[in-house]
Amino acid sequence: MSKVDEKFMKNHSVEIRVRDLVLGVLIALCLVLAFVPRPGRLQFFIPESSQSYGNTDRVLSVTADMDGRERTGKEGKTATDDACIEVSLGSKQADSVTVTSENESIGAYYYWGVQWIKYFDTDSLSSYAEKSFSHPENEYFTDMTLPELVAKYADKMLIFSVKGNGKTGFTEEMDAALKSVGITTTPLDGKVNDSFVAYAYDGKTYSYVGRESDTHYESINGHRFYMTSAGIYDGNRSSILIDGKNVSGNRNGLNVMVYDPDEGKLIDSVTYNTNSTDVTMTRNDEAFYTVYSTVINASFLEQLQVRYDQVAAVFRMVYLAGAAALILLWLDLRNMDRVLSSGKPMKTWTLVLKQIPVLLFMVLPGLMWVGYQYLIAEFSDVSIDQLAFHMNTNLNGTNWGDFKDLFIELGMVGGILLGIGIVLLLIFIHLKKNPEKGKWTVRIRWIYGLRWATVIAGIVVGAIVIDSFWWRYSVYDYLTNQNINAEVFDEYYVDPSTANITFPEEKKNLIYIFMESMEISAADESVGGGKTFNAIPELTDLALANNCFNGSSSTTLNGGIPLTNGTWTIAGIVSQTSGLPLKLSNSFSNKRGNISEFMPGATTLGDILEERGYNQEFLLGSDAEFGNRAEYFTQHGNFTIHDYYYAKNQGLIPWNYFVWWGYEDAKLFEFAKDDATQLASQDEPFNLTILTVDTHFTNGWLCEDCPDTYADQYSNVLACSSKKVSEFVQWVQEQPWGKDTVIVLSGDHLCMDDNYYSDMPEGYQRKTYVNIINGAKEKPAEKRTFATIDLFPTTLSALGADIEGDRLGLGTDLYSDTETLLELKGKDYMDNQFSMHSDFYNENILYGNP
Repeated sequence: MSKVDEKFMKNHSVEIRVRDLVLGVLIALCLVLAFVPRPGRLQFFIPESSQSYGNTDRVLSVTADMDGRERTGKEGKTATDDACIEVSLGSKQADSVTVTSENESIGAYYYWGVQWIKYFDTDSLSSYAEKSFSHPENEYFTDMTLPELVAKYADKMLIFSVKGNGKTGFTEEMDAALKSVGITTTPLDGKVNDSFVAYAYDGKTYSYVGRESDTHYESINGHRFYMTSAGIYDGNRSSILIDGKNVSGNRNGLNVMVYDPDEGKLIDSVTYNTNSTDVTMTRNDEAFYTVYSTVINASFLEQLQVRYDQVAAVFRMVYLAGAAALILLWLDLRNMDRVLSSGKPMKTWTLVLKQIPVLLFMVLPGLMWVGYQYLIAEFSDVSIDQLAFHMNTNLNGTNWGDFKDLFIELGMVGGILLGIGIVLLLIFIHLKKNPEKGKWTVRIRWIYGLRWATVIAGIVVGAIVIDSFWWRYSVYDYLTNQNINAEVFDEYYVDPSTANITFPEEKKNLIYIFMESMEISAADESVGGGKTFNAIPELTDLALANNCFNGSSSTTLNGGIPLTNGTWTIAGIVSQTSGLPLKLSNSFSNKRGNISEFMPGATTLGDILEERGYNQEFLLGSDAEFGNRAEYFTQHGNFTIHDYYYAKNQGLIPWNYFVWWGYEDAKLFEFAKDDATQLASQDEPFNLTILTVDTHFTNGWLCEDCPDTYADQYSNVLACSSKKVSEFVQWVQEQPWGKDTVIVLSGDHLCMDDNYYSDMPEGYQRKTYVNIINGAKEKPAEKRTFATIDLFPTTLSALGADIEGDRLGLGTDLYSDTETLLELKGKDYMDNQFSMHSDFYNENILYGNP
């Protein structure tokens, strides 16, 4: 042994003891962290977006009921530096949490230990809470006439704003009262239903009366005042804002506000109903509600408890895995000690065997990194539910050409890393030889050092990818929600098989066109889109001329909101034709890709129309087997399937023809004309359901008919689709049977290309395109907020059917006055519920009625 080796061995025993001590401490620490309890906690605060100008509304107190004992929250700061009240929930579920605040808009962060794991916005909390409010005693609250009020508060700031009719009940005494504080123009100087706005304070006045609406701005003592009046002819509203907070009652008549700018205090806010001669005063009490009480119920807290248990289990596994890795490191180092003490080289087969896991730690994290980068670049809007569904169902017909770049990069990166691993193996084999040579012990240490450096690097890269994927695709929420039972199905589901649905004697035909990835966002902002240009002008005109449920007087587009488990093609189709999400179960498939029964407990649009004697066809230019679409349509409505392979078998396209996902939409609509004509020639009514494909991301299919109007391909593809769909609609309307045919145009889901829609205005709500043409019922007067599940009963209603109770599945007939679940509960609640496990759904929908 060389002198270098002798010197090394003398010091090595000390190093071994230190090393073993350090590793022992680290292993013990991992085991402690795996099992140490970490209390969950909630931070309640008023979001900045809910704060009005000049105000600093606060959460005042939080109490949690823990088995009859109150736990009081403490003041603190959120990670975003907002003042909050924080309450610890411990490791046991609370019965309720009561929050008092100066603003009803409350946000909450939920923490497990020191790690933030969930943010709940105002709507999320409101869905699981009961709210009440109170206001402090006010010495100024007395009923009085307008002249009495003006005389009493002549030294304060008085603001007047009319909504609707301010003249009919406005008397000469009122006129004299306003003129006594310097206001020269009053409602008596205008006409019935004119706008009127005025203010008086400290010798300064302003007044306007006229047909048009008027807004006036003042800044006094650091306070900002906006006062607006719009009579019946120009908006019919009253708005009085003080530092961004509206204190006007916005009731019909003369709205009056009394304010003390010196003390920054609202004294009174009342309305005199001058739209009649019998003038009475109504106080705007809501302007004085300063204390809100929000009681969060056990259902929400149960969700937090499940989150606590799930994240605790995950971290337990992480720390136990860390302890196991440290134990393996310790054992490997002990083996190195034995090799060094024996002075004998390691056996080659042993070194090769040990290098196999090292190769895996090199190659797999690299491939994970490449795959994840591709995923976030091309599928950033794809949900974990969609990924799980397609990993467990039929992928026949997938356009694998779209993934060519991914496959090339995976092959290159995998090959390079595998080559590096083989080179390292050869170096290790060389280094382990000849123990009699100098520095042999140093070389052995290099072998072990490089091996574990490679393993650790692989673990770090893999951990980064998994952690990023975990948060970006809400895997934590997904896993948590599988352990929470949704309540929405038990409370709101209406079984269509037992519902009372009455059809007219003369049945209308139905043409339902699912437009791939089509949304109203592709239109310009002036018509309700989100772009600076309109890529879908024909579809825009069609929607505004017919029914997109935007209200009878609106000139902007409205659309549907896809909810969780309704955001990809087959899920969107299921949502719109059954009023249900497509929820995945661990045993959804009998075996991978094979679903013998597709939601046998669901009663769908196809089922109902089949029962009423409709002939039904599903026409598409791709493989109907993809995503098990064929199973859905054949098992629910006995549809005839005309897909890509049907077209090949019938000689409609050459046997070797294949573009994009099969054949393009230009051919699809020509085939649709023939099929619709054939269906219309029969005695029975028909339902022709069509699925387009050219607008599929990424970039779409640019056929020879597409324009080159825009700089990017996808805009031209959208414009092409808009023109083709509208031309087909026009053709249908020109047919003898067109007058008896309802046409539903609907985007199957939102586009998954984040890049194309990355320029949407702040706060813009993307929605699918929805338009019903030639419906049997009158267009609703008011704009509806709806999800795509609501199209199920709405389509039947458009065909002339009357639905007792206005609901089917979880969808609501948009022609009715019944609130949709989105209007009733909010999007966050519905998304959350549709993410959860449901015994009812599994037993009654997914596997059929027991």
